[in-house]
Amino acid sequence: MNQIKQALISLIIFFLLILVFGIPSALIPNPFIHYARMIPAALFDYFTLIAVSGLIAYYSFLSLNEFFYIKSLGGVDSKVFGGAVLGFFGFACPICNYLLVMVFGTQNLLIFFEPIRPMVSVLSIALLLTAIYFKRKKICYRI
Repeated sequence: MNQIKQALISLIIFFLLILVFGIPSALIPNPFIHYARMIPAALFDYFTLIAVSGLIAYYSFLSLNEFFYIKSLGGVDSKVFGGAVLGFFGFACPICNYLLVMVFGTQNLLIFFEPIRPMVSVLSIALLLTAIYFKRKKICYRI
């Protein structure tokens, strides 16, 4: 029964993450906030949104599994946090992101960051997969 509860909680986390990441990045239209992306969304942006949200939800499933069966819960892994941040930079509109504009400037974003945005997305997915691998390895050795 705990597995079903954990799966439902992880599914809720998945859909909440899609909303939390998708609405500010304008990948999900919102009738209350009239916001348009300066750079049109590509199919890869939607794939990255779903992949990052799904991997974070799966990591939360593993963390809940560890909590219920081992009775310990570690902190948030830095690989998960880094993967989430890089994932957001990967699928969000770079010109609309104030942090990126402050660091690089608008012109430099289009020249330097926009071409590597797919690689940033792949790096975020790789970080999340690494965190999941080590979490599964930790759980398997402790049980």
